[in-house]
Amino acid sequence: NSNVDLAASGDQIFSTYKNGGYHTLSGSSMASPHVAGVAALVWSHFRSKPAIVIKRALFDSATDLGPPGRDNYYGHGLLNAKGAYTLLRNNYKNAHRFKFKTFGGIKDCRWLQIKAIGLQRKFDIYEAMNRLDRICKLARGFRKQIIYTKCKKTCFIL
Repeated sequence: NSNVDLAASGDQIFSTYKNGGYHTLSGSSMASPHVAGVAALVWSHFRSKPAIVIKRALFDSATDLGPPGRDNYYGHGLLNAKGAYTLLRNNYKNAHRFKFKTFGGIKDCRWLQIKAIGLQRKFDIYEAMNRLDRICKLARGFRKQIIYTKCKKTCFIL
């Protein structure tokens, strides 16, 4: 399913149930609270970071389970709270080294990060990330390297 972004525990989860009881349940309704909880936990440590940066860190730190890269079964992979925290704690460690060409000239990660914040203010998180992805896909430079991956991993995954 192309709507899957992350995989999380959702099978045989002991949960509240009707009339004040408890029951073991499975499915996306059991998995999505895990993702929301990890997003909130990570954000609680980096409250100055906009949602687009937290979301990108969750995606990029996920443990890949299926074919390499995003797929329709596991999305970006299995949710990894410690990985997302670590990526953000490193605070764009190599970002200053990465430069790329756009139609407007040579840009760096700081430009891209500011652009991401502006996009998030103007659009919802999904549209902002789609537009940011398009910017990374259009970037040129770095012979024999995938600029799109380099752009996202260096500027947003630190």
